[in-house]
Amino acid sequence: MSSSDQQETIVVIGLSGAGLKTFNQLLDQLYHRHTGQYKATKKIRLVAIEKSRYAYWPPGSLRASVVKGFEQKIVRSMDHLIPHKIQQHHPGMVMIFTGTQVLGLDLKQKFLVLDKACDGLEMEPENKQLKFDYLVIASGSSYAFPCRPPPEAERAEELKARLAELQSQMEESQSIVIVGAGVVGIELAGELSWQYRHSSKKKTITLVCSSDRLLPEQNPKLGASLTKQLGQRQVNIVYGSKVDLGALGISKTGKLDQMSKIGLVRRDGGESSDSIEGDFVFLAIGNKPNTTFIPDEYLETRSKLIKVNSYLQVVSDVEEEGLVGVYGVGDAINFDEAKLYAALDGQASTVSKNLWVDVMGLDDGLKVVHKPIKDTISIPLGACGGATELFGYTFGLGGWMTSVVKGWTLFLWMFNSMYPAQS
Repeated sequence: MSSSDQQETIVVIGLSGAGLKTFNQLLDQLYHRHTGQYKATKKIRLVAIEKSRYAYWPPGSLRASVVKGFEQKIVRSMDHLIPHKIQQHHPGMVMIFTGTQVLGLDLKQKFLVLDKACDGLEMEPENKQLKFDYLVIASGSSYAFPCRPPPEAERAEELKARLAELQSQMEESQSIVIVGAGVVGIELAGELSWQYRHSSKKKTITLVCSSDRLLPEQNPKLGASLTKQLGQRQVNIVYGSKVDLGALGISKTGKLDQMSKIGLVRRDGGESSDSIEGDFVFLAIGNKPNTTFIPDEYLETRSKLIKVNSYLQVVSDVEEEGLVGVYGVGDAINFDEAKLYAALDGQASTVSKNLWVDVMGLDDGLKVVHKPIKDTISIPLGACGGATELFGYTFGLGGWMTSVVKGWTLFLWMFNSMYPAQS
């Protein structure tokens, strides 16, 4: 690398699963991790912007809302993501800024607008603009607490306290109503029914499903297996209905002041005379992408997901070809693929390879088309039980195998390796 080379900047927005995996693969393209030796023939600075101040593990969030002490296992520091040798030999060339939010994005002029100035970065002081040459958007999705940290929990200890409070509320409750019977609602019903399976602690658990069966868009055998197992645990499932949240002023997950009758409405919006009783309501609905900072021309109109092509390049309404050097990964993109952590490895690999073609000015023919993982999902019902579909097959992948694959550990080993305790 010549000292006269002009420095270029790669920015990664988001350091949860997809963003961190992409960041690490780009880091491996640039450096030898153990020696810190620089490998690239161009001078490249790698910068990551992350809104949170700590790492959170969504696959373990439901258990952490039920099982005391588990909240300690799903929160980690992001202080050691850059290997020590790289920090030592190349200061200022790999930088991570946590607790920093992206407020705006201009993909034509290639700059971000941040909520604060970042030490060590050349920024416009008045409008906090950060220029980039290449960009990876991994801004993820928003979901109600506990699936994502609440905005007010700015510090890790504040989040752990909120989870501990949720555990106590559920323990004190007699009848828990879960609004929404997607993957989150089903997993929570499994966690609760497993944790409180003994007669002295058993609770009434009701799962409200707007469709006529569980997971209607998945393999029917998957939903049937989960329905049977939940039935054996005496979980009540109400089909074809939605909860009238407005009548009781319910806007978030939590304990009600008293045991209350909760009204239901039919799926088609018609009135229903049916109701269920509960003193705790869990909202397993409301997932949306974190894309408010992105101009509308790069988003789907209804879903607000980022539009990408088969190379995972961002595309716009007016340009059919992908934007050179601009890519998207994870929950925020519209690529048709299962929302699994296993899928994120493949997306990170695709983006890092294709972005490197742009960075090095190589022939576009070297870019790879992303091959999605489909018809694959694993839904545990607590530490024991659940169902798994693997590439469309469910045979032999019932409760015991799901427990081995996911239920016992919830992939905590992956979380710990992604966010190490030391550089």
